[in-house]
Amino acid sequence: MHMVRKTLPFLVVAITIFFPPIATASVMSEYLDSLRCGNHLVQIGEAKSEVLRQCGLPDASDAYLDVSGTLEKWTYNFGVNDFIYVFSFYNGELKLIRQTDRGF
Repeated sequence: MHMVRKTLPFLVVAITIFFPPIATASVMSEYLDSLRCGNHLVQIGEAKSEVLRQCGLPDASDAYLDVSGTLEKWTYNFGVNDFIYVFSFYNGELKLIRQTDRGF
């Protein structure tokens, strides 16, 4: 029970950051199980180092620290003929791939 109290605020923040309600999002988002970076297929569950190797450096990144771990968001803008993708990591493991706006 003590662990639940300690991690509950973290879970609320994590849900708010990584799973915003579609109704309040500025754009329609689509959640993906995998994404092709060039000739490589990136999948949920992969290590952050593997995603970096396959997709290169992100265009933007944010990190959030909490007592139970590290949350990171990497943003890739693949240009005008593709979309902007947000990769969400928890403790170095890819947990979510979100497709957002058209790239620029």
